[in-house]
This record gives sequence, structure tokens and C-alpha cells, in this order.
Amino acid sequence: MPKPDSPKKKSSSPRKKATPIAKDKGLAVQGMNGPFLTVYATHEDLNIELLTYTQNEANDCYTTPLKNFCDGTLEYSGLDALNLGDYGYRKVPGSDNVIMKNTKKGNYWRMVFYRHTSLPSTPESRAEFMEKVRTFFMDATISDYPPSQIVCQDMTRANERHALDEFLLDSDIVRIVKITFEEGDLNGSFFNKYPDLAGKIWSGIHYPDFARTLGFP
Repeated sequence: MPKPDSPKKKSSSPRKKATPIAKDKGLAVQGMNGPFLTVYATHEDLNIELLTYTQNEANDCYTTPLKNFCDGTLEYSGLDALNLGDYGYRKVPGSDNVIMKNTKKGNYWRMVFYRHTSLPSTPESRAEFMEKVRTFFMDATISDYPPSQIVCQDMTRANERHALDEFLLDSDIVRIVKITFEEGDLNGSFFNKYPDLAGKIWSGIHYPDFARTLGFP
């Protein structure tokens, strides 16, 4: 399947629904040891910030408490304002929905967390996201063995935002698209009408049948 061509400019932005509300319920800085909280901003029309919690490039840290918060089985007031309520299994970049696994600790599937923001992502909003999650993981009421430090790093690219399919499985991306944009804009002209955005939803050669209904070739 050929990689879809992306025209140079987008014409406008699709109509967005109200900001979705969270449901009730490898990387290294040079010279520093983990664990690491890393945030990535996506296309400005998506208003989604992605977060990983890793020990190193090959392994995640223990993320179950944050999953429990997102599922609504753990309460923690310090995270309430983040509108954090979603997570998914982290995809091997460039693959056809292959889930990334830890290289140790039982080869567990790795995770990526994300939140919907009401305004476009900024360095300040991403710093707040990381700091609140950092405080959560270092809280002794959350874990019997909290880390003594967590390194926060913003890996957002200045001139080219990360695409959703660099991190998320197709099933998660389809759900994000459906809850973010008005149904009337999700039609066969989407890809050609909003090429910049479309290329930051699915950027590679693998995408689901739903993407074809949006005009992906």
C-alpha cells in the first residue's frame, strides 16, 4: 500500500466537538538516570497530549496506579483537573498494530496515556501535565516504594508534531477521531480537505478501513 500523499497546505480545520471529558473512573536525558515521564504534543486540531512513564528506552515503569485512576478505581484529587482518562497499549512505530513490550519483567505490554485539552498544547500545559503525574507517582500513598526522583522531559518537536499512529493502535485512534470531530466532517473528503491533520492521524502505510471512509487512499 503506498504512503498517502499529503498536499502542502490544509484548507481549514474540521469542526470539533466539545472537549471530550475524561470518563469517571525510552528515552533518556543525557547524563541522567530514570525513571522518565515524557510528553509529546500532537496536531493542534487534535488537542491531545501523550505521556509515557519509562525506566529506559526498552522498559516501562510500573503504571498500574495511573491506569487505575483512569479507570475510576483510584481517586486522586491532584489529577482531577488534567482531564486524564484515557490510555492505550503503545504501538511499535511503523508496524501494523504490533504492541510494544518490555524486554524484562515478563514482557508486559507497554502503555501510553493521553489527555484531551480544551486549548492547544503549550510548553506550559505539558509541563503541568508531567509535574502533576510526577507528584502522583512519587506519592507514598500511591506506592509502597515510590521513586526518589522522576525526570520530566518534553519531546515535542518544534516544527513537526507527532502523529497519533507513532504511539497508538488503530482502535484507539478511530475512537479519538470519532469523539473529537463532528460526524458531518468525517466523510470521504476529510483526507483531501484537511491533509495536514490527516497526516498526523495516520502517517504511515498502515491504516484501518475507517480511514478509507475518510478518503485515505
